[in-house]
Amino acid sequence: MLYKESESIKTSRKQIAKIIINNKEKLKDSVWLNFGCGKYSDLTYNLLNGFHYDPFLTNVNNYNFNDINKIPCKRFDYVVCANVLNVLQDDSLLNTLLTLESLNTDSYLISIYEGDKTGNGKITKHGTYQRNDKTINYLTTIENVFTDYVINIKSNEIYITKQK
Repeated sequence: MLYKESESIKTSRKQIAKIIINNKEKLKDSVWLNFGCGKYSDLTYNLLNGFHYDPFLTNVNNYNFNDINKIPCKRFDYVVCANVLNVLQDDSLLNTLLTLESLNTDSYLISIYEGDKTGNGKITKHGTYQRNDKTINYLTTIENVFTDYVINIKSNEIYITKQK
């Protein structure tokens, strides 16, 4: 089966990502971006507002965007990237991290769905791709992109903060 990156929107689940719930006190009164939000961003917006971006969104409105350049805010207190990196193959993973790093923020909150943790990426029964990598296996690539940042890992969550 040939994998199409646009199929990654099918990995969306009708729930609020755990990293968002775990950090809702930080996010609730801030300007933040939900990067790679998936198709159920309304749930998160109703709880915490924010801007929501996914290149494969079809329901674009005043807070959901499929073109990152159309987001009216140019500075974010936080950028959240929940369960996105794990559905990307190597080239897309690096490009996505470079896009994240180019955003105007000092704080990133990233979560990784580790799948079966074997490191054997594969197409799932839903026709989507899962890397199945442990969170620690992303660290070298992230460190190579976020060179002026402090990076902390807590379970499957990665916190990246600009050095002052």
